[in-house]
Amino acid sequence: MTSSGDVPVAVDPERTALLVVDVQNDFCHADGYFARIGFDVGPCAAAAERIRPVVSDARALGLTVVWTMSTNADPPVHRLLPQRFRRDGVDERPPDQFVPGSWGWQLVDGLEPEDGELVVRKPRYDAFLRTSLEDDLRTRGIDTLAIAGVITNCCVDTSARSAFMRGFDVLVLEDGVGTFAEERDLHASALRNLSLLFAVVGDSTWLQRVVAA
Repeated sequence: MTSSGDVPVAVDPERTALLVVDVQNDFCHADGYFARIGFDVGPCAAAAERIRPVVSDARALGLTVVWTMSTNADPPVHRLLPQRFRRDGVDERPPDQFVPGSWGWQLVDGLEPEDGELVVRKPRYDAFLRTSLEDDLRTRGIDTLAIAGVITNCCVDTSARSAFMRGFDVLVLEDGVGTFAEERDLHASALRNLSLLFAVVGDSTWLQRVVAA
């Protein structure tokens, strides 16, 4: 099988997991947190729609499916606040964002884990940081991750890099990831940088050919 960059990718279904990153209402829904504060979440919602058949195909082929959920268990405290989290130097992150059990924290309709699928509640951008994800994958004999989800230039990018640094082979599904419309330039640059240094970047048709790989 071939990626969009004409890189041959041999994928063994028994050793591959589909990692679906943070397709939660607060990121993807028109009534979610980021939409309420003025971001255009349309590309995130569109990515979630495209992920649905990918998940179905992965299950049909017997791949391991893993879900991550940004979880506001203990938000970090920084003196030097990144731009998105501040206004006039004040931390503006809402205390109810991504609280377990809240509507905004939940995965969007139509993308729900099935019994036995891994669900990782991650406290930071990186799906591996302070979670059991690496051990869970190793236990299942997984050495390859296909990554979809949101936000391309944040949790997807960070988790893909972290997976690569831990020795996993990484495939990022360029039509299965998305970011806010205002940051489409960062979406493109993140995918380009991942393709240069951390992952093969291809489209979701890889899964349709995975059995023949």
